[in-house]
Amino acid sequence: MSIIHQALKKIEGERTSGGLTYISSINERKKRINPYLLVILILLTFFFIFMITVFYLNKSEMGDTNILSQPGNAAIHDEDINLNSHNGATAGLPETDKVAEARKHNMAGIELYNSGKLEKAIEEFKTAVRLMPSYTEAYNNMGLAFMDIGNIDSAKVFFEIALQLRPEYPESLNNYGALLSDEGMNIEAIEYLKRAIEFAPMSPDPHLNIAISFEKIGRLNDAISHYEGFLRLTDKDNHATRDDVMNKVAVLKELYLAKVGN
Repeated sequence: MSIIHQALKKIEGERTSGGLTYISSINERKKRINPYLLVILILLTFFFIFMITVFYLNKSEMGDTNILSQPGNAAIHDEDINLNSHNGATAGLPETDKVAEARKHNMAGIELYNSGKLEKAIEEFKTAVRLMPSYTEAYNNMGLAFMDIGNIDSAKVFFEIALQLRPEYPESLNNYGALLSDEGMNIEAIEYLKRAIEFAPMSPDPHLNIAISFEKIGRLNDAISHYEGFLRLTDKDNHATRDDVMNKVAVLKELYLAKVGN
């Protein structure tokens, strides 16, 4: 599942422009590395990645991190997520059956999500990742559900896990970018959304989300370009969103011309 940013609300605050440059340098070692030591280091790296994933899942305190919780949304108290244990009904299943069962729970979660039953959807997504710890889509869907109930810290954790498992996954890149934009981290958001467009060039959602981030930092020409990209890629029958975006483009073009004229 992928989200369209809550984009066409009024953009508050000052428009700022700027960028972050991350510079890293690697000094190559000319020393010959012992091959046995190299194997041990690789194994230790995989072990620590696995332990970090388990740590994040067990650490998630769902009821205590409702940063943007909305009225009427009950706090969620998460049970421990242990990727090495399964429900009694599925513990003895062969691997192929576990995959099928995980997909069934993920689909059930999507149906619940689309019905607005976010807490029940989250439980289904949790079950899916218990059965299949590498299930990228379920982590992404869980992040989206937590984002929608305002549990931003947990949403970040699950989007990040999805991207660790599949760095080129466009839905998670788009969703995480939209989340960062909502949090005011527009420069960082733009980098994730650029990658989402790179891996899914025909998807309209990242174009809309990156247009909003560009607008927030005052890069009006870039914002116009991506709003128009969104319009090119969306169905003309989707009148509500398209009409709002077309109105937005008209306003921004006037602002941009005035800015260039000055």
